Order: sequence, then C-alpha cells, then structure tokens
Amino acid sequence: MKTKTFHFFLILILTASTVCSTLFSAEKPEKGKNKEENSSIKINIPVPAPASRKSWEHEEFDYRDIAFFLRTLSLIKNAYADQEKVKTKTLLHKALAGLLRELDPFSSYISNDQAKDLEEDTKGSFAGIGVSIMSRGHAMEIVTVFDASPAEKAGVRSGDLLIAVDGSPVSGLDISECVKKIKGEKGTLVKLKLLRKGLNTPLELSVRRGEVKVSSIVNSTVLRNAFGYVRITHFSATTATDLMKEIEKFKKKKIKGMVIDVRNNPGGLLVSAIAVSSIFLKNGVEVVSTSGHLPSSKKSFTTQNVPKAPVWPMVILINGASASAAEIFAGSMRDHRRAVLAGTKSFGKGSVQTIMPLGKKEGALRLTTAKYYTPSKKVIHGRGIMPDIHIPLSGKEQYLLNSGHLGRSISPDDQIQKFVSNDTQLNRALDILQGITLLK
Repeated sequence: MKTKTFHFFLILILTASTVCSTLFSAEKPEKGKNKEENSSIKINIPVPAPASRKSWEHEEFDYRDIAFFLRTLSLIKNAYADQEKVKTKTLLHKALAGLLRELDPFSSYISNDQAKDLEEDTKGSFAGIGVSIMSRGHAMEIVTVFDASPAEKAGVRSGDLLIAVDGSPVSGLDISECVKKIKGEKGTLVKLKLLRKGLNTPLELSVRRGEVKVSSIVNSTVLRNAFGYVRITHFSATTATDLMKEIEKFKKKKIKGMVIDVRNNPGGLLVSAIAVSSIFLKNGVEVVSTSGHLPSSKKSFTTQNVPKAPVWPMVILINGASASAAEIFAGSMRDHRRAVLAGTKSFGKGSVQTIMPLGKKEGALRLTTAKYYTPSKKVIHGRGIMPDIHIPLSGKEQYLLNSGHLGRSISPDDQIQKFVSNDTQLNRALDILQGITLLK
C-alpha cells in the first residue's frame, strides 16, 4: 500500500513539474547564495493579459505550496472511505469551487452543466418561484418576493432566511448552486425551510414552480394630493420607459414632489440604472464607475441624452435589501444632490462579475473583477449606502412591510393609500417633501 501511495504521489509531482516547466518560468538561484536561500525556488504565474495587450504581470509563487496541495490530494485519494467521491477530476473541481467561494459570495466555479443552465436562463426556458436571493452567512436571504409569484402565494416573505431546499442545507453553496436547486420543471413542488423573525422554529413551505412575470414598476399613485409615489421592484430593460410614462401622468396631476421606493429592490441591469438616473440628472455626468486589478476594469458610466423629468423635490427610500443597481441609482442621485435618501443602510452589493470560459467541456469562472464606486468615489461593495435620514423600523413594522405593498401591486389608488398609511418610512418621506415645498 505504501509503495502504491509513493508511486501515486511521485506521478503527481512529476505531472506538476511537467506542467510547471511548460507554463511557468522558474527563477534560477544565483551563485553565492546559501543553501537555505537556494532551496526556495520561485515560479512566476502569468495573469491573463488585458485587452490592451500590455505585458503580463507576474506573482511569485513557491513550488512547495503546490507540493503541499498534491500531498493532501494524495492522502485524500488513498485514505477516504468512499472512493467514488475522490476521483481526481472531481476533487480538483471541488477544490476550485471552494477556492472561489472563499473569495466572496459572488465568485464561483461554473461546471460545464451549469454553464448550459446559465445559457438556458438567458433564454427564459425555466420555471421558478419568483424570488431574488442574496448570500447571508450560512443562509440565503430572500430579498424580494415578486408580485403574484408562486412564492408569494405560498407565503414566502422578503427577509426570510432560506436554510434548506428539499431537505438539503444551502450552507456552503454559492448563489448559482442554490438557484439551480430552487428551479425546476413547471408544476413541480420545491420544499423550502425558512427562518423568519418572530418565529422560534423553522418554517417549512412547499412552493409549486411556475412561470414568473415581473413588472418593474408597481403601485404608482399620488399621495396627500401632492406627491407622486412609485415603487421600482427591479431594474429591467423597460424600467426607464415605464417610469417616464408614470412621470407624464404625475405632470398632468401637477404634483409638487416625488418619492421613488427601491426598498427590497435586488438590482438588475446596470444599463437600466444608468437610464433611470439619466431621467433626473444632467447629460454627461457620472452615474457610477468601476475599478479593479485589470486596466480594462477601470470604466466610467455617464448619463444619457433622454427625456427629463421636471426638477421636483425627491426622496428615495432604501433599506437593507436594496442592492446592486438600486444602490447605483440611489448613490448617483445623492452624490449629485438630486434627491434625499431615507430609510436604512442598503445591502452593499456593488461588484462586477465576469464569466471567464476555461476551455471546452471545462466550464467557466464567474469571477469578481471590479467594484462599483459612486460619483464621489465611495465604494458600495461590503459597505452599502447610508441614507441621509435614518428611519429604523420595529420588527413588527418590518414584517408588515415585507408582507405588504413591497411584494405586490395594489389597486385602486384608495386601497394603496389605505395600505401605506402604516408605512412609517414612506410617511416620513412625505413629511420631508412637505417640509421642502414649504421652504421653497
């Protein structure tokens, strides 16, 4: 057995040496250095060249770190009880997945099968339950439950923590793996185990998968006979166009100010956040910028020449589930002094993921390559955006909010006004607008 182990380890080392000699350039030890210094041979790992074709950057790497990994791999392969689980390729893929998962919640290894699933997702050939999720420690947080979705009908609420799908814990999964577990054939059931504030025991719900149709603009109305209110559920390709239609209605009603509600908005398309910001900001001003290690990741995105809204006083409502594109929109409006932000600190998801193919049948990397910065160069990722006016909610108020008008569209207008009368944050936003209009 020891002989087999030694031979296996020797083969791995020889294989690694062959790969290293082909892909990496070893530094030769200089004369005159002692044995201890010479024993640590360094190899250079090339970083993929950016689009500008500048010279590759190199990072020094000690070959003994690779030897340590191969030695560990050898021990696992020889000693693990279930040999079906420790095939070399399987172990390498799992190691790669673990490596990326440890970087951040949004980087991941995409297997060949998952890459096919990703392609299907872009074509819309799947059935889901109508939620958006974000990683929160060892669980996945339900950020948004969409209007009239299977999840809403089953009783899932924004703010719930998803801890298991069909009896399998989600701890250790990245978002793409968790989403794959939730999705399935239309009409089939998926069992969710959830933690909900106020409940001492986990909640188990069965949701029947189905098609999810989502409108990005809901609950547009006039409140207190003077202020327009519109809720943006997410940023899609049609959000800016749909929002302008509501603004035209507000113009006819001669409103004095406007509230845009992006609470529990998980984000969406960057181009949509730029288009919506362009409605309220001057042409050519910066909405957001990105910066990362590669020169190609350093970009600035500016407003477009689009029809503009009147210069009404504005309040934007945000909370801990406002993420990504919603944070980009809110940050740009605040930095350009176009709106007051009210509510609670946003989620803090402000990073750019790039899909990098690894080769035929080898899958791809979803890798965080840059971070978003507001026009005042404040980083969004991991920090979130603090509102100008902090308006906390009690646990009961938060529960009512998550199970209420942020999860569904309500009509007619009188029902909306009745429902939002208990919304502390929205009512404070209206008070702010009233104060601004009185001072004008």
